[in-house]
Amino acid sequence: MDGKMDVASVVAGLKSEGESGRKLAAFHLQSLLADADFADAFVQGDGMPALCDMVLRENGNTLAYALGSLNRILELDYGWEQVGVEVAERAVEFVIDRPVINVLRNAFRLLVLIVTRPFDQLEYPLQSPGGNGIGPNIDSLKPILKEHVNFLDALIEKLSSADHALCSNALQFLNALIRDGIMTFSETQLMRFVKKLQDLEIFSTVENLMRGDSLADIAAPVLDFQGLTKVMLRCWRFVPVDLSRPAHSEALGNIRKTATRALPHKAVLSRKEEKLPETNGTKTNGETEGEVPWSVIGFENEDPARDLHETGLLGLMDLADFVRKNTDFFQKTLLEQSVLSDDLRCPFARVCTTVTAILYEHFSIGDSSASPRTSSVVEAQLQTDLDQTVEPLLLCRDRLHGAVTHAFFRLWSAAEATLPEFDKIETLVRLLVTRVIGGSTRQSTTQEVEDTIDATTLAQLRKWQLADLDTLQESAWGNDLARLRERLHEESTQFMQEQRIRCLLEGAWFPSLAGVESSTPPPLLERPSSGVLAWRFVQLSPNRRYLHHAAYPRKPGDRPTLGDLQQRIDVNHISSVVSNVVAGAKIPEEVRIHDTSSAQPKSKATNGTATATEGTITRLMIHGTGRSQDGETETPLLELQTASQTTASEWLDGLLMLLDQSPITKETIRLVGVIEEWSLKVRLLGLGWGDVDWEKLDAGGLDGEGKEGKEEWNREGVDADYWYDMGEGK
Repeated sequence: MDGKMDVASVVAGLKSEGESGRKLAAFHLQSLLADADFADAFVQGDGMPALCDMVLRENGNTLAYALGSLNRILELDYGWEQVGVEVAERAVEFVIDRPVINVLRNAFRLLVLIVTRPFDQLEYPLQSPGGNGIGPNIDSLKPILKEHVNFLDALIEKLSSADHALCSNALQFLNALIRDGIMTFSETQLMRFVKKLQDLEIFSTVENLMRGDSLADIAAPVLDFQGLTKVMLRCWRFVPVDLSRPAHSEALGNIRKTATRALPHKAVLSRKEEKLPETNGTKTNGETEGEVPWSVIGFENEDPARDLHETGLLGLMDLADFVRKNTDFFQKTLLEQSVLSDDLRCPFARVCTTVTAILYEHFSIGDSSASPRTSSVVEAQLQTDLDQTVEPLLLCRDRLHGAVTHAFFRLWSAAEATLPEFDKIETLVRLLVTRVIGGSTRQSTTQEVEDTIDATTLAQLRKWQLADLDTLQESAWGNDLARLRERLHEESTQFMQEQRIRCLLEGAWFPSLAGVESSTPPPLLERPSSGVLAWRFVQLSPNRRYLHHAAYPRKPGDRPTLGDLQQRIDVNHISSVVSNVVAGAKIPEEVRIHDTSSAQPKSKATNGTATATEGTITRLMIHGTGRSQDGETETPLLELQTASQTTASEWLDGLLMLLDQSPITKETIRLVGVIEEWSLKVRLLGLGWGDVDWEKLDAGGLDGEGKEGKEEWNREGVDADYWYDMGEGK
């Protein structure tokens, strides 16, 4: 055949008696169909019957070429009226028979085209007669699929294929089946279908695809599957629980029986049982046993359907699944709570349904849709970061529900909560879900997320809660809050300055240790064998002008008075205060006892043979200016040594702040921060959320002063003493 084949020659080649001629014609046809005009001419030139005939009777590469050509024509939306059901049936057989990969790939592509055709094309034989908007040709395949019971197993097998195109086509076809089930199945049929999918481990298989490196190649069907999963969950959310339905009644009955086995002493006869007649003192239905009230299980009243109104069948399914998988925990919890007052009990059923609602909101399940028109949504999602858009944890929502439910009970116990505080624990659990599940990556395994949920403590959640509150407050009050923080920082620094200077006014003992070099050694009074050369007492005068000090061979029993301190340093002559740390110094026992004791030592002397331990000594060096032949020079005035980090912080920062310099030790800076934060929190207690212009905030603005928007929080019962305004910063 030449390079400029016309339609007639191609059709003649497809009808050729020789296999090589048909194979060559089918091969060239694939490239020729890149031109949409040629495809149209091919269909008009009666090429479709010959091509479909090849699909029905050829094998090997010839079949692969014929299927590829047929797919190309159908993708251009030509020739549908000439494709018979027998072609679709042959494609189904190919999937089950596992032919060579190029045939299998094209056969799956044909099935995908059939079930995903534009649903406004309603005049062709393969279409769904009802035109219900779910991919109108799916109904034409249903009789074929029913005859081939192994098709679904073969379909699932292809999801694990290393061929990305084959995997993508298999998942697309599965999505079409699920979409059709959502739109046409009854509640019971859909649940059975999903149970079948779970038994075939489809959800775990797709979950692995979501975490795999090949996600970019199969992103569209993966996102579609994710959306359909949300649709199924949403459908069950809006199915009301009805005790007249056998499935609903059976699920609740199993939960109640499990609870009754744990608390047989709480069982009571139902109204129906109480009305049964008795014969010779024995009830006619003697084998019927009583059951625990629904309130024992955690329902608010004896009509569980009413409590399940918000979460519907989805809430019942989650509750029943949790009880079935955690029977021991369920029964143990009910038994432990049976001896507690009602206010101390954590209502089991309410917890499970609350967790259902939290996960429902977290995964935005309510925004999903099964309509084929949602392809535009998938296209939009493909333009985003797939690591953020794909949610593999959604497919193991049942495991997450169990882990979060366990966390709810754990936090309830840790907080020693009561029933009126249920909403507070719920808020913490919502934060837990947002931080742990929402903060997980696409590669995070379910087990890793479960372990993180189990390891998150009440204290950690409270820290996250305060951090989120700070962020919200920053957004709500913006510059006003920044000015308030600045003022509070100044006030906190002034407070700590006064506290540190008071430490100087009180005075303190400082040892002079042997083996530690000193710029101002003590006078040679007496050198005890303990390693302490002398003890120096230092105290700031009440007028804060002089630093008095004196050295003693041993600490006297009584605290020296200011008059006993014969030496003094004029504060105005102090030019700088510096410190350095001596590591590995020998610290005598009497120094260690002095630094760790809050009381002053008694007159009893320390044993001279006391052992010394290695530790860290902080040297505080006070320098002053003096006159010399070279002019003013800085000379050491006094050196203080201490093994106490607290004393070092108090005196180093106290002396610096006495000189109107900023503190430098971590301890003082930390305390300034603590005072600042708590002062801020106390002042923020007086601000209501109604003071925020939420509309302006949502639009990206700050510092709103409007009263519109969200409802103001109820401040009933809050003491008026805790009301503060923003002051001049407002």
